[in-house]
Amino acid sequence: MQRVLIFCCLLVLSGQSFSLQVEGLFSESIVILNDSESERSRAYSEALRAVLIKLTGSEDAIRAPVLLRALESAGEYVDAVSYGTEAETLRDSASLGFKSESNQRVLNINFSRVLVETLLLDAGIPIFDSNRPSVLLWMVVQEPNGERNLITPELYPNFISHFESFSKKRGIPFIYPLFDFEDQKALNEDKLWGLDAVTIEGASERYGPDSVLAGRLQITPSADLVGLWRFFFQNSVQSFDGLDTEIESYLDAALNRVTTELVSYFAINPLNNDFSLATLRVDGIANLEGYSSLLDYLNTLGLLNNFVLSEMEGGRLEFRVEIGGDLEQLVGLIALDRDLKIIENSERSFSQGDFPLLHYRWTR
Repeated sequence: MQRVLIFCCLLVLSGQSFSLQVEGLFSESIVILNDSESERSRAYSEALRAVLIKLTGSEDAIRAPVLLRALESAGEYVDAVSYGTEAETLRDSASLGFKSESNQRVLNINFSRVLVETLLLDAGIPIFDSNRPSVLLWMVVQEPNGERNLITPELYPNFISHFESFSKKRGIPFIYPLFDFEDQKALNEDKLWGLDAVTIEGASERYGPDSVLAGRLQITPSADLVGLWRFFFQNSVQSFDGLDTEIESYLDAALNRVTTELVSYFAINPLNNDFSLATLRVDGIANLEGYSSLLDYLNTLGLLNNFVLSEMEGGRLEFRVEIGGDLEQLVGLIALDRDLKIIENSERSFSQGDFPLLHYRWTR
């Protein structure tokens, strides 16, 4: 059995397999006016720009000279194209009740993952891995007459539509509360207005988010927007103000700040020459199928430069891993998924030497 497992390990490690947690990172649909070459080139450039923003999580990154040059020859990075209509390809989340009825023609463009990632790596620009942290959104609005309402699709569809647009543009998965009886009991309009950290964390626990953004917004009689936000991430809470006169820019200021925080924590920096070594112990591997699935999963973790099977006993496997960064970042990246459940206070073995031990149970 052990010889068979080692042989399978060599087969899997000979090539990488990728499993996107956020879909559509390397594709984009652009409305086109005609079939001319100039219009197609414009669509390629606009689509590549959108893809680069999703992969870096930032609009600032694409201002790098090497990426600006790439936008001028975006067709070189195209892998496949197809035609469709906006109603078919450019629609909002059906679960929220938004959809497009437009019949404008669009060009659906898929870019080569290898070529685009190589472009970013050669430019030394950090890549936001396909494992993306979720953000649970709580928000309450106080109208000029003093009435307070939770932001729901029924009461504030323009807010939800803007959140969805930002989510698609940056590749950040947002989670919305159910606003059911349990939510109302735990965090109603008045409770949310207080932005109490303990109350918000308690109400958010049922959703299991990777981070939480909670905000309150007061619309003054003069139509000014004044608010306060709290961002819960990695066992810390950040508070920051909001002040604007336009709702889109008011929301974007907070969403941009949150996205920057997530990218700085999870993005893989190709210029970072630091690496660390650790022992990764995984329990719960019952058969060859589970073993193969585990190896596929480890191959998707961009922070792992290398991993080698070092020990095997029953359903427990141990790997010697080389991490392209620090240990904390890898732990945070694994925590984004539900495939590995961390096991605390594990006993070390003599063969592990001085390497830190990461102990998990495979739950897939």
